[in-house]
Amino acid sequence: MRMTWNRILSGLLAAVNQYLPSYRSQLDAVANTLASTVNTQLAAGYGATGASGAANPLFTGSGAAGLSVNAAVAADPQLIAASATSTLPDATNNGANAQTVANLYDAPGGPDATYQKFIQSLGTQVQATNNQVQAQTSVANAAQANLQAVVGVNPNQQMVQMLATQQAFQASAQLISTVSTMMQSLLSAV
Repeated sequence: MRMTWNRILSGLLAAVNQYLPSYRSQLDAVANTLASTVNTQLAAGYGATGASGAANPLFTGSGAAGLSVNAAVAADPQLIAASATSTLPDATNNGANAQTVANLYDAPGGPDATYQKFIQSLGTQVQATNNQVQAQTSVANAAQANLQAVVGVNPNQQMVQMLATQQAFQASAQLISTVSTMMQSLLSAV
């Protein structure tokens, strides 16, 4: 039982100290790639008023926990640099830059590729862990079977044998007591 708890605690410590920081780092990379890719493309476009998109990035902050939508853009969606032209009224009706942003999903090294790489890495680690658990379980079961074969102790069978031995001992004690009583009777008769 103690060995099982040691393994459980060891696994939890490995998760906290090794795996979770690695996963967080990879998620931060995905979030930073998303922010950088989208903000860079939006900086090349223009808002509905013809203003440069560089002034109003869509994402602010960094990392998965710190990334957020720019409050100014959230309050006024016309600040999104959806247009590829700054001339009015075309800037209001042109969505070419927004289409380019939408097509970034399959950009090499873009956020989707980074996320897929993270998920593949996570899946590989989970599969390796499952394989290790299966192998260790198989080894533990084989060791338990080998121990039973070597020791050959079956608690139920041993209990039955112990009760039979106890009854035989009691019967022998009764026989000796009876023989002793008979001998006493013979000796007193002689």
